[in-house]
Amino acid sequence: MVGIDLGLMALATRRRAASFHPASLHPFGVFDASDPATLFQDSAGKTPVTSAGDPVGLMLDTSQKLSRGAELVTGDFLTGWVGANGPLTLTDGVYRIESDVAAEAQARFAVSGLEVGAYYIATWDTIDQQGGSAYHMIGFSIGDGGGRGGFSGSGTTQVVLRATATSGEFRLGTNSGSAGDFVEFTAPSLRRLPGHHVYQSAASARPVYQTNGSHSYIAGDGTNRFLNLPDLPVPATHSVCIAANIKGVGGSNDALVSLDSANANYQLDAGVGGGFRGRINGSNLGAAEIEGNADLIGPHVFTLSFDAIAQTATLRVDGAEVWQASGYNGALDPQQTLRLLAGRGGEALNADLYAGCFWGGANPTDIAKVEGWAATKIGTAI
Repeated sequence: MVGIDLGLMALATRRRAASFHPASLHPFGVFDASDPATLFQDSAGKTPVTSAGDPVGLMLDTSQKLSRGAELVTGDFLTGWVGANGPLTLTDGVYRIESDVAAEAQARFAVSGLEVGAYYIATWDTIDQQGGSAYHMIGFSIGDGGGRGGFSGSGTTQVVLRATATSGEFRLGTNSGSAGDFVEFTAPSLRRLPGHHVYQSAASARPVYQTNGSHSYIAGDGTNRFLNLPDLPVPATHSVCIAANIKGVGGSNDALVSLDSANANYQLDAGVGGGFRGRINGSNLGAAEIEGNADLIGPHVFTLSFDAIAQTATLRVDGAEVWQASGYNGALDPQQTLRLLAGRGGEALNADLYAGCFWGGANPTDIAKVEGWAATKIGTAI
């Protein structure tokens, strides 16, 4: 009976870990390579990741479960949309913009109240088009720069955008200067996509999506492949839990995760003891630089927590404490540049990223819950 009771307890524990999602802790970043809806080949979110070997240019934050904000394309046809270089009509719910001059015709909708640096998702259904088509997002960054991209044929187009101004225009139109070219579309939408989404603008530096048959991950190469975000808000007391497989180390500053800022920041890197020692490498945080005694090459769940009240920084690996540094002063800069699989100087780590969670707090019960969640993503027992 004891064996049966223990077996049932273990089963219940696994079920709780499987059903738990870190969103209940109100985190400021959750990344999950097992969720294909969060992965895109380009940094604009135009091309989804569909198979092993695809590059990962954008990984969406699921801390708010990909909920979307209020619709920004509002109002009726007469007051909301205007046409340029051709007539804009609306018939049975289908918008049509047609060029009547030797210039690109555009259907334009003005938007305001944008938050600079925030992400938005634009979608629309193309019914028909002639002469090539383009979308122009004024006040946004599309892909690897600029505010314009192309689409063709029919069907649904979706693009994730980063706001560069507080107001702008959502434009759909032709991609040529020939009279008679047109685009027909329905269901135009622009909505906020809350979260802190990590990306890689340089195509040559994008990590690669892979799967081992039971678990999915983002593969770094130890050369230049990593994901980043330039403006992550981080409270003084916070925890970071990452499920990763460390494959090799090229230098002491190769980091699993780093936060970079002008003054007070840190990274969790290889250290100087050989292999990957899990060193806290910080600037102006008061805590002593410290690393573990064991080489942590291989698959693990890493948890780094900073407690401004207790004045400690702690590293746990697979649910057990590896080291704790005292003297943490809580002076961490509130805005940080986040890098996953790289150090503050871009020192890439040869590792595979399965999942990660960032949240404000260092409560042991919460840490254990997140570690259990992360363990299911990598298949490591803790």
